[in-house]
Amino acid sequence: MRNVILASASRYKIDSMKKSGVPFVAIDSEVDEKKLPRENAYELVKELSKLKARAVYNKNPDSIVIGVDSVGRFKGRILEKPKNKEEAIKRLKMLSGKEHSAITGITIINGGKESVEVVETKIYFRELSNEEIIGYVEEDKDLVKYCLGYDPEGKISATFIKSINGSYNNILSGMPVEKVKEMLDTPRPDN
Repeated sequence: MRNVILASASRYKIDSMKKSGVPFVAIDSEVDEKKLPRENAYELVKELSKLKARAVYNKNPDSIVIGVDSVGRFKGRILEKPKNKEEAIKRLKMLSGKEHSAITGITIINGGKESVEVVETKIYFRELSNEEIIGYVEEDKDLVKYCLGYDPEGKISATFIKSINGSYNNILSGMPVEKVKEMLDTPRPDN
């Protein structure tokens, strides 16, 4: 197998990729994510994963490159990282007792051929009290790093999740390693 490169500087995605057992290196794609329209979550993550993979592949054409991007989705609306505590509080109140999704686009470029997949994980929250929400937001200093607006493994926030349908790795890191591994293991049609 060729060298594998993960087109990401995210420590969460890097840690998840390590679980795959596939040797790899991580290189930041340095893609400006703000350029694309924010209308359709599925198209957005597909396009961003392609841009990230292509940016790294163009400099490393003899490698297999994996580009990944994730957003949250609630009632058709794209959820991105909250900008501050106030936005995080509003987000958690909005999600309380409801379903939302983590959506991840994966692009793998191998020998110039692109494979693109989208993985959606549905997350069901239990009803949250104002005290729980505010307590969590005050405690978690990293909450602005999560596209869903909360840490699914957090001491407090892990209890917010009633159930999930789909890849647990997808909600942990935006890196559904089981799908990435499957894509890497699937022979290309021209092989």
